[in-house]
Amino acid sequence: LPPPPSFSTTQALVFSVNGASVAAAAVETGGAAAFVRYNPADANSYIRVDPRGMLYLRPPGGGAEGAYTDAPYFAGFNVPDANSNKNRIIAAEWSPNGQQFAFIIASTNDPTNNGLWFWQPARDLPTDPSYQLIRDCDTCGFVVPNPILGAMPTRSKTLEWNGDNFNILVQMELPGEGRRGIAVVKAVRDAYYANTGPAVYRYDYGTWAQDQQRIVVSGRRPDGRVIMGFISCPDYTFQTAACDPWQETVVLDGSAAGLWLQNAVQRPNGQLVALGRPGDPNGAMAIYDQNGQRLTDFIGTAPPTEVQWSCERSAVTVLAGGRRYVATVNGSVREVPSAAGGFSCGRLPDMSQPLNADGTSAPPVPSGVVEGNAFAPGQQLRIINSALNVRTAPNANEPNVVSVLNFGDFVRVIAGPYPDPNGRYEWWEVATAQGITGWIAAVIDGRFTVEVVE
Repeated sequence: LPPPPSFSTTQALVFSVNGASVAAAAVETGGAAAFVRYNPADANSYIRVDPRGMLYLRPPGGGAEGAYTDAPYFAGFNVPDANSNKNRIIAAEWSPNGQQFAFIIASTNDPTNNGLWFWQPARDLPTDPSYQLIRDCDTCGFVVPNPILGAMPTRSKTLEWNGDNFNILVQMELPGEGRRGIAVVKAVRDAYYANTGPAVYRYDYGTWAQDQQRIVVSGRRPDGRVIMGFISCPDYTFQTAACDPWQETVVLDGSAAGLWLQNAVQRPNGQLVALGRPGDPNGAMAIYDQNGQRLTDFIGTAPPTEVQWSCERSAVTVLAGGRRYVATVNGSVREVPSAAGGFSCGRLPDMSQPLNADGTSAPPVPSGVVEGNAFAPGQQLRIINSALNVRTAPNANEPNVVSVLNFGDFVRVIAGPYPDPNGRYEWWEVATAQGITGWIAAVIDGRFTVEVVE
């Protein structure tokens, strides 16, 4: 029998909160981590970033996963760790139509390629298929000042595609000013686009409004006052280099209300919600509505270092003090495994596992078969154990045994593997001949309890 397969934890996740799925968008993270972004238009396509900040692509339309070798990467590019990766990726997102994706490089040892890039499938120009859209820099000596707002050091942090599959909203740090800003750039096949600095607007946080024409802003505005509201550009369709000036609509004056507000988003009903707290941002935050009403208890005991709103804007995941929480606009707050990062709005598996008994985070439960392991999707297995429980969850302590398999019974592979935190079991989701689905311990103490039917 083959050795027990290894398990990759680079899975995109989604929580089930009060019966509703919670996938995430408008991601604000504290740094690079392994994550997956599934293609919203192709369930078999994804981009994956490993802990070294290396990018892997399973392209739309089929094909195997492979290391990303287009600019600024190249065939054979490899690094031992994130710190030595001059092309370290900290964020990546598909366009809504699943035909393009954008990513942010942030290296501390070589800033040459730092900034926002995008990939598109056409390969009929010498410069195809990838292009740099923002060139982050500290001195900006090699970037032409923007005609409206000039040049300044920028450090891109997050990105969000507009529904037009063309404009990209970028949140960034402005280290020369000790604050944050936002910019809108175009996904264009122009090798010189990044030579001109983006028009950066001094709002700490921004995300697209529901109409995809305005931007929801929060935190400090240019004069330092804390607000939650919108900026828009009259007769502006994001097709030009910049808008001057943006038209601001303040929905909630946080400074007047004595509130700090950040990471504001617009819900489908048009209402705004944000994270906030009385006074300053140096503490735990809660969800506030646009009237300044607190909707939840304070989330954790420390300021958030990672914030991820659900696609439907009804819930938010917050990493605070090294612990992760899910809070909903209905008022609930609960702790979840801290390893459950890397959300996206594409095809996502369910994830509702609690913390382990020792307080460590349980790994994510896969929704399908992780490639490179012992079994394949749909493969038929035969039970070689005298008896084997089928459980509703991959947990030996799960009380809900839905079936018992005997020696010689057959099952079909659905998903896996899922490793037991104590190392005793390796779980696989299967379907029985009677149509029952559940999880079996296909490996117990290093010994297989099933065999592949040839």
